Amino acid sequence: MPSRRLAAFASLALLALPALASKDLAAAQAWFKKGRDVDVLTTIRDEARIPPAERPQAARLLTASFERSVQKQRFELAQQLAEASFDLDPAQPSVLRFLINGALDDQHFAQARRYLEIWHGLRPQDAADTDAMKAKINDAESSKTSLFGKAKAFFKPKDKAKGSAIILYGTSWCPACKKAREYLKRKGIAFIEKDVEADPMANLEKKEKARAAGLATQSVPVLDANGTTLLGFSEAQYEQAIARGGE
Repeated sequence: MPSRRLAAFASLALLALPALASKDLAAAQAWFKKGRDVDVLTTIRDEARIPPAERPQAARLLTASFERSVQKQRFELAQQLAEASFDLDPAQPSVLRFLINGALDDQHFAQARRYLEIWHGLRPQDAADTDAMKAKINDAESSKTSLFGKAKAFFKPKDKAKGSAIILYGTSWCPACKKAREYLKRKGIAFIEKDVEADPMANLEKKEKARAAGLATQSVPVLDANGTTLLGFSEAQYEQAIARGGE
């Protein structure tokens, strides 16, 4: 009798494993139905937490959130969703096209070509489209042009005249932006915060500063610490950059 109970318990445990493994994916699906794409991202962006068998499905969910974010013109969120989807399953054509254009805009030509190779492997029937994108990358690399290159003529940063040389570019939803904001406040560092989704000019500033530093232009947060531009959040990097500016 005990052996039968043990066997029954083992069977129940095995049946429970798929449900446990699918917990994050089920939660993300619920968030998607509610239109909460930020929560979709934060729930399933960690590749290590998604079982291999579920990664294609999770990638499709991230792609759907990505496409909705593009429609809403929430490009910083779309960038993070696209990258998370690509990490789980590169075979997402709309994501690849977005990442190719993003790498091209950032003048990361080797990365753009890497994405294009994957694109061509997935869609060999679209040879003409592949050739057109390849020519676009080659032309951009030879001329060092950018989709936002003309934006420099339309803004002149005046932040230093306002008494602060520390500028944080971010969004209201970004977890790393929140950490950066809390760090600066905790350290008592005066800074100007700009929401790149609410302020188009701030978004242009952020893109130009990131591009000049060789960083991705669609990601947040971006910190301008007295002319030193940082992407993401790291207490050590922030401390070093701010200290250099105070010398």
